[in-house]
Amino acid sequence: MLEDFYESQRHLQHLGREPLAENMDEFAGRLHRLGFTQRSGQRILCLTGRFNDFVRSVRVESVGQIDESLITRFILEELPSHGIFRGAPVIMRHLREHLCDQGVLRRVICTRPGDHNALVSGGSLGDSLSLCVFEVRF
Repeated sequence: MLEDFYESQRHLQHLGREPLAENMDEFAGRLHRLGFTQRSGQRILCLTGRFNDFVRSVRVESVGQIDESLITRFILEELPSHGIFRGAPVIMRHLREHLCDQGVLRRVICTRPGDHNALVSGGSLGDSLSLCVFEVRF
């Protein structure tokens, strides 16, 4: 499904690197099924590729080692050094949701945003594969 967004072998090889290699094609398929245009899909996959480069640089060897703190560190610390990436949190949410749906990451419901000490269900504080999921409505 990556081929729906990229024709270049260079891009396809870059996105096919570990640790997210086995999830990238399915992620691209998900974006395609959700109706993302080629340009929007490329933007999401490009940032996902940068995240993949980042996790490799911090010695993450498998997708199972990715957790919320690593994603947050990427958004808050790594991306600003490379320029402005508006929409990065939303793009990374697409990846988080995909990894949760694939069973790589677990969803954990917290009672309040930012309160990781108040878990309602789904894990323990020591579980590095947990995500807090919130819905904020205005």
